[in-house]
Amino acid sequence: MRNIAEIKMENVTSASTSSVYTNSSCDLCSVQVYGTATAMKVQVQGMTDIASETWEDLAVFNMSDLSLVEGDDGITEAGIYSAMIEGVTQIRINVASVTGTLNVTAKLADTSAV
Repeated sequence: MRNIAEIKMENVTSASTSSVYTNSSCDLCSVQVYGTATAMKVQVQGMTDIASETWEDLAVFNMSDLSLVEGDDGITEAGIYSAMIEGVTQIRINVASVTGTLNVTAKLADTSAV
């Protein structure tokens, strides 16, 4: 596995969206959410057709218990999450809401690389 890119959002205290990563070879997005926030809704968003301009909320797996977090529900607690992004050409992180301070680090990787 080879890390290709990283999206970081630091000291987020209000709703905001990360920069967009244009994906050509990554198939996995690992996201760590941490900080002092007492409430949050964080979404991994993507699109496959840039012409559509419609961002979709991607489902993620909570890596502590392998539970599925539906995209519309979003990440609501600190932890490490993973999303499959093969074929998704644009990726971003959306902090829809937060109470407190939140940090998000997303690493995009090519799992076929040795």
